[in-house]
This record gives sequence, structure tokens and C-alpha cells, in this order.
Amino acid sequence: MSMKMLMLAAASMALALPLAPTEALAVSKSHAQTTCINAAATSNNALRGNIHIRRAKPHGSGYEFGLVVDGRELNCIVAKNGKIQYLQ
Repeated sequence: MSMKMLMLAAASMALALPLAPTEALAVSKSHAQTTCINAAATSNNALRGNIHIRRAKPHGSGYEFGLVVDGRELNCIVAKNGKIQYLQ
């Protein structure tokens, strides 16, 4: 009887594990772009319209953007959870 209960518990765990909530695996390009523009505008005291995207490429599960703010180039990396990983 003990072995039967153990097998039943293992089977129920195997069925319930895929249903557990997990972190999102990727962020959309438009959301990552908006996040970078907002962060660059805040940190450089610039208007959002004065920030231009020079390049955009996938970086892991997130995105990497090359921004131009008032003639200066910045790099911005957004992680897969939608948060800024690097801005300089």
C-alpha cells in the first residue's frame, strides 16, 4: 500500500508541475523599445521625441538598442522580464 501511495504522489506531482506559474520567457520588441526610450529620456533629461533608435537586435531573450540622445550614442539592453539591464 505504501508503494502505491508513493507512485500516486509522484504521478500527481508530474501532472501538476507544468501548470505552475513561471516567468515570461521574452519581452516584445515594441515594449522593450518603449522601456529604453523612457529610461533614456528620464536619465538624460530629454524629451521622448528627441531620442532616436539607431539599431535594434535580439539579445538573449531580450533586446539591445542603440539610441541617439542629443548627438550622443547610448546602449540599452532590456532583459527578458522587461527591465533595464544596462543603459549607458
